[in-house]
Amino acid sequence: MRPDEIARSFDDRPGFNLVDFEEVGLPVYRLTSTVLTLQPKAYSAIEEFVLRAVEAGLATVETVAGFLGISMTIVEATASILIKDDELTVSPTGTLRLTRKSERVLAGESHIRPHEQSLVFRYDGLTRRPIRTDELRLWEPRDLRDRGIREIRPFPPKRPNPEEIKGDELQAVLRTPSQATEPSVQILQVKSISRAFANFIPAIALIFRRLSGNEVQVGFAIDGRLSREHEDAFAASDGPARMGIAPAILNAKPLPDDSGFNLPIAPPKPDVAGAQAQREKAISKLRRQIAAKREEQDPTAPALGDSSPPNEVEMIAVYDHPPLLRMALEEAVKRLIIISPWITDAVVDKSFLQKLTQRLNDGVDVYIGYGLGEEERVPTAVKHLEKLASDHHNFRFVRLGNTHAKILIKDDDWLVTTSFNWLSFRGDPKRTFREEWGTRIAMRDQVAAYALTILKRFDVGGSGPP
Repeated sequence: MRPDEIARSFDDRPGFNLVDFEEVGLPVYRLTSTVLTLQPKAYSAIEEFVLRAVEAGLATVETVAGFLGISMTIVEATASILIKDDELTVSPTGTLRLTRKSERVLAGESHIRPHEQSLVFRYDGLTRRPIRTDELRLWEPRDLRDRGIREIRPFPPKRPNPEEIKGDELQAVLRTPSQATEPSVQILQVKSISRAFANFIPAIALIFRRLSGNEVQVGFAIDGRLSREHEDAFAASDGPARMGIAPAILNAKPLPDDSGFNLPIAPPKPDVAGAQAQREKAISKLRRQIAAKREEQDPTAPALGDSSPPNEVEMIAVYDHPPLLRMALEEAVKRLIIISPWITDAVVDKSFLQKLTQRLNDGVDVYIGYGLGEEERVPTAVKHLEKLASDHHNFRFVRLGNTHAKILIKDDDWLVTTSFNWLSFRGDPKRTFREEWGTRIAMRDQVAAYALTILKRFDVGGSGPP
């Protein structure tokens, strides 16, 4: 499932709206450790022969050596090892006897001994527990850097100490699902950790805001399934506030709408009516504005008002934006316009460029305007787009340099004005979380008229290929 599809499937939390989502990496340590175990240890052949001889009543080294037909030196060395391990005792007169321990082993019980061994396992940086990763993809730090994915920091922000790790929890994750009986090796404790490497579990962070109030919750979907354990651990460590997610959502200020429709594209502070009422109010306002403009242009046109078909003007949630971008990129037949202040390589990737090239080859006129302030680094995607613009006369790629607008227009079918960054919603770990929502307008006359207004910006502003 795509990230937006996963986000859509979890927008059902009672009393909350899903207001943002993002691909993230959840912290996992790959630990190389020394553990103390109890495990079966078989007697060597000579040890068992000596014990069986003593069990049969041969009580001295001489009689055991004579019975087995081996030298006394070998029997003495073996008896010394068995005495040291509490398998034999010797009386002051030199008589050998079995201990209770060796009697039980010879009667059929397992011979268990403490043993230190090296063990490599994974430890979750949020839940602070050993985990199984057999069915999970894991990323390394460079994978996050290459993809521009945000890292969810572990808490506490350090690798675990040996005493934090419980032997029974480690035992449980090392046991295979097909193991019908208890494992023969029992882990007592982790004695030391020699190496710790950072890994990450790919996940989708889901940002929820309460409809009425100032509560923000952050969920995590792993392989399309909601992980309550990670959400609870992140909340318990004050992660939403610690990573600046809650303040960013709660303190976001309404953005100006550069589209010219004078529509708020970020939520005002919620009142008791809740966010949904704010959105409906904004839709009604826009419908009245369009109706007034229609009447001004054509007094004989039928009234629009608030009774217009619901699909002509509708609010779109954060997860509705990527599918609309894909639709426009795949289905536009006449004209495609994208205004986005920033561009990242993660959005304008190989697939995006292939689809855009197809639209250009099919004769679609494409206009992409971008740029806000100075750039620290020019993304590779910008260079690819500049090359496409130089190769196709029907592609205008212009650095506007001063736009906050985020606009998508497909033919004369519909336009979207929004706070959603169309070409940089993925691949920027410094992106600020905010309540992303927009408005989709599907009135052909209004879309066509506004498209002409937008295209004037490409003629009078910015720089880029002609």
